[in-house]
Amino acid sequence: MISKSVKDFESQSILARNISSWRKWVKSWIERLLMPKLNEISGEIKALEAKIESLEKVTISRFEAVDRRFDSLEARLPVLEKMAEFEARLAELERKVSA
Repeated sequence: MISKSVKDFESQSILARNISSWRKWVKSWIERLLMPKLNEISGEIKALEAKIESLEKVTISRFEAVDRRFDSLEARLPVLEKMAEFEARLAELERKVSA
């Protein structure tokens, strides 16, 4: 009975060492193979974020420029309406004078 429990203990000890070795191997594999790639991907994500921010700023400035142009056009509309009205009156006066 003692020999069986000693064998069980030894089996568990060997299994624990194997698991420990396995964990160390997995950890070193992750550190050697995956971590550099993850760091590279992280750097690429940061670069993309910077590009997106830059594009966002450019887009906002362009929309602001378009908005200013529309404001300018809106300010000119009353003047254009008056000019059209004067042209219509002028055409009417020319018809009356030539008649």
